Amino acid sequence: CLRLLASTAVLSHGITLRGCTAQGSTSSHGGGAYLSSSSSIEMHTDVTVRDCAAGREGGAVYASASSVVAHGGVQFLDSSSATSGGCLRLLASTAVLSHGITLRGCTAQGSTSSHGGGAYLSSSSSIEMHTDVTVRDCAAGREGGAVYASASSVVAHGGVQFLDSSSATSGGCLRLLAS
Repeated sequence: CLRLLASTAVLSHGITLRGCTAQGSTSSHGGGAYLSSSSSIEMHTDVTVRDCAAGREGGAVYASASSVVAHGGVQFLDSSSATSGGCLRLLASTAVLSHGITLRGCTAQGSTSSHGGGAYLSSSSSIEMHTDVTVRDCAAGREGGAVYASASSVVAHGGVQFLDSSSATSGGCLRLLAS
């Protein structure tokens, strides 16, 4: 649906990205949105990204050296990736999710080495979740059903819920690694 290279996008007030896919090649990233080279996407007030898929990483959103901000009623629903980050894949990137955000039904299950059904973070990425954020019903083929973070930071406060997620080996909800 969206591809941002050194660019900014603002989505608000009833925007839906639905059924978007990035499939068919070995670099299939970001079914709903692909961000790189210091790009940013801001989503607020009733935005939905749903039923998106990536052949590799970031079913809903893939961000490399970029930022994602979601505020006020944003939903990431029923998206999938084959290897990592069913909803969100952050590579040397930041995400701030606040005030009524839902990640639900997202999966990373294309192989037995799939990680981060809801979100996958690596390379000093960070995600801050606060004030009514729910990650639920997500699954990973290997580790981190809701969130998988390697050499990255996860901050959750003020009504954040991780519910009913699963992984095949470890970290049904959260899997955090130092490196």
